[in-house]
Amino acid sequence: MKMKKMASVFLALATVFCVGASAMAVDTSQSLNAESVHAAKVAAAEKIAYLDTETASPALKAEILEARNVVIFNETWIADGYEATVTEPDGTVHSVPHFSDLFPADWDLPIEEPSNPITRGNQGGETIRVTLKNPSATEMSAPFAVAYNYAESFTVHVDKLEISETCNIGFKNEETGESVGVFTREPVGTMVGIDAVPGTTAIVSARASTYSTPGYGTFTYTYW
Repeated sequence: MKMKKMASVFLALATVFCVGASAMAVDTSQSLNAESVHAAKVAAAEKIAYLDTETASPALKAEILEARNVVIFNETWIADGYEATVTEPDGTVHSVPHFSDLFPADWDLPIEEPSNPITRGNQGGETIRVTLKNPSATEMSAPFAVAYNYAESFTVHVDKLEISETCNIGFKNEETGESVGVFTREPVGTMVGIDAVPGTTAIVSARASTYSTPGYGTFTYTYW
């Protein structure tokens, strides 16, 4: 009887392990598939993003600008005039290249109409759980935090990711509609931060998305 009970226990443990391993394999497969789809999209965009918009027809110009946004949002960068850093989970800190370091001089910052940002105080921070979707090349994700009278620093820490393996964090000037910084494929434990253009104040929002499997992210942000 004892042998039968032990065999039953081992069988149950093996079943749980197999189910867990199978679920992990499915999650990894879905994430790799999402990244593969995005990589194909970027490769296609790169074929037309560098075409001349001055000589293009209106229809082709629209396609070129959309393709440029796909390429732009695939990279980590900060708008000229700002400064930005990434603090890795192991504590390593590195600076972020400026927009002009990565893209041609005739490329503009992605821009859309200012959103209707959620109300926040002048200084502070909060921890919030956010739905992470695959981003669009034509529409920025909705903001989860807004810094009013932002004059110094705005940081976002990736506390937790559910389903998604990595996340993207973007910052947008809500007065001009310009995207002013993008951080791509950041894992749990990463902190990103942007420093304002010296001597200026602005309303800046933070948003999040993912190039891996859509899921959820928990973020702690501060600004001053």
